[in-house]
Amino acid sequence: MNKSSSLYASILIVYCFILTNSYVYNGDKKYDFLPGVDFTIADAEKTDVLYHVFTKNVSEGQYLTEETVSDSILTVNVPTKIVIHGWLSNETTYWYEPIRNEYFKKYPDCNVIYIDWSKAGSKEFQISAANSKPIGKFIADFIIAGKLHLESVHVIGHSLGSHVAGFIGKSIYEKTSKKLGRITGTDPGGPMFQASNMTSEFRLADTDAEFVDIIHTDVGNYGFEKPIGMIDYYPNGGSSQPGCPPLEIDDNCSHARSNLYFIESINSNDFIATSCESWEEYKEGNCGNDSKNVTFGENVDFQARGVYYFITNDNPPFAQIE
Repeated sequence: MNKSSSLYASILIVYCFILTNSYVYNGDKKYDFLPGVDFTIADAEKTDVLYHVFTKNVSEGQYLTEETVSDSILTVNVPTKIVIHGWLSNETTYWYEPIRNEYFKKYPDCNVIYIDWSKAGSKEFQISAANSKPIGKFIADFIIAGKLHLESVHVIGHSLGSHVAGFIGKSIYEKTSKKLGRITGTDPGGPMFQASNMTSEFRLADTDAEFVDIIHTDVGNYGFEKPIGMIDYYPNGGSSQPGCPPLEIDDNCSHARSNLYFIESINSNDFIATSCESWEEYKEGNCGNDSKNVTFGENVDFQARGVYYFITNDNPPFAQIE
């Protein structure tokens, strides 16, 4: 998201009131009163997705379609990074260019694909949320048509885009009996997706790729609260992030930090996360002798599992170096 988040809250609250007129706002868990996503109202079409592809030879990028991708500039067996924005956003979002630049530093011979699904993802929230499923299927068809080596495909989805990523993974497996190499969810969206009836088949889940890692930075506001990956990170406890103003001044800052932390991690091993029972235990240094440390972000050990915590600086560089 990169538009006014007060609009986000207004739409959600009005929507819920119209639906039932009986839910009670819970100030601690802002949107827990919302019903689950109704996927029957999805109205996305295949042409609603734009694929802007960058390679070492085409730095300015090229727009492809499912029909043109098989004869395109893509190299099918190199790392392919597919980035997916959230609600009310598009390919001009603040984090696409920085993540592309960092990936080309790390992997000069790679593919970076900007997904722009703004036509289907900038409608009333309940419709955009429902559109995450067909959009995921359309992107899966593009990946299959491009004959990309699935083990080399890494999808990074933010907020509502994280659930799009989950549906890509589900569709890929349904159509090929193989899984994507990796999905990273940067603060997956919580509203509607963490309703009690939203089981793993209706959102991003740890089974959607060979490796699924999740960054939680805005729990209790726009971010998903519970662990849903193979490894789940809760920087600074997972809610209000250091250096961000109070929610009434900027209610998107902590949500957006998930992308900034991940981008910094691409060419750095400085973020060290520790497994622990809770944030409180982590702060007290009571994680036990069996606690484990991992490198956070792009360079994580794919064998790592569980819930991990770390502390950041207020401003970049965010990684704390002891």
